[in-house]
Amino acid sequence: MSHSEYAAPAIPASLSPASAAALVIASRAPPLLPERRSSLGDGRRGRARAKSNSERARQFRQREKAHEDSLHREIHQLHQHIARLSLLKSVYAQKALVTRTSRCGSLEKLTVELYQAHRHGLETIDDADRTALTMSKSTAARYQSVQLKESFLHKMFDPDVRRGDLVGVDAIINQWRKHTSSYAKFDMEISHVEPITGSQEHPIIVIHTKMHVRFARETFSIMFPFAAGRRDDLVERVVGKDITLSCVSRFQFSEADQVTSYTVEIGFVDAFLKLLGDVNDVVELMKLSVISPGARLVDNATPERHRKRNRNRNDASEEERKAVFSDIPPHSYPIATPSLPSAKLSVQYLLTDELQARLSKNVPLDG
Repeated sequence: MSHSEYAAPAIPASLSPASAAALVIASRAPPLLPERRSSLGDGRRGRARAKSNSERARQFRQREKAHEDSLHREIHQLHQHIARLSLLKSVYAQKALVTRTSRCGSLEKLTVELYQAHRHGLETIDDADRTALTMSKSTAARYQSVQLKESFLHKMFDPDVRRGDLVGVDAIINQWRKHTSSYAKFDMEISHVEPITGSQEHPIIVIHTKMHVRFARETFSIMFPFAAGRRDDLVERVVGKDITLSCVSRFQFSEADQVTSYTVEIGFVDAFLKLLGDVNDVVELMKLSVISPGARLVDNATPERHRKRNRNRNDASEEERKAVFSDIPPHSYPIATPSLPSAKLSVQYLLTDELQARLSKNVPLDG
């Protein structure tokens, strides 16, 4: 119904014209709509209470803390997964690459273990102690240690192992015992191991060691038996002194992982030059020794026989004469010349003009 459709009310005659006009205007206004109320009652009760700043900040921090904890858990799980994958990668790499002739292979580890087991030498056990029914605890422990070391050598070396003209494990053990038990103090450390050479069937390992020794009179009776009574002054200058000997050992293995060829070079000359400081004294001392080429200690020798043996070696072929202190056949090992370290172990090198020139210029021998 429009505003025009409203019927005008009856105007009493007693009303004044102004009142009648007001009544007409009021009758023409549209009716008021009823007020809507919220189902919750009062409108103010239906609205949520506004949160304070501290409450909103606390909720924000809680959400951030929950998110941070979730990230930490996921990162920890990822680290564990990466560690497992790295372990698997390492295992597969070793299975694929590590062989008995690699730097981490079994042969190098075996050789290093040999020197670690004998780092204090191979002691001597008297026959009386070996057969004694009753031993002290210290003697029994020492005897057991020697047995283990000898067993190690017997298992590592081939029964027909060669070291120069020596053949057999017992001959090798005898040389080890002479070289290590005659000193007042013996301690050996590994300097480094060269990369493995040779064929896959017969690999060659070269290991460099330092022997820290202290000379005793017993050392001279075994290695320099002719010095006593001839050069007692040299004996007195060396006895009780600590000396470091450079040693180079070469092992050739068989397919059965046993040593078939074994050679050693020990730097007696270099060590004595540093101690005595006189080439002539070193030459005289080496002439009075029983140290043969290859650092072997000869039994039942005399100075004349020892010098004759060296002369016979010097009268050999040119290649053998160049292989000064090596018992390896010249065709299977690099020829040693006076400029190579192996040649510096020989008495002949002491007499060369090259050494005299080096000493006059203070050039190190191992340079």
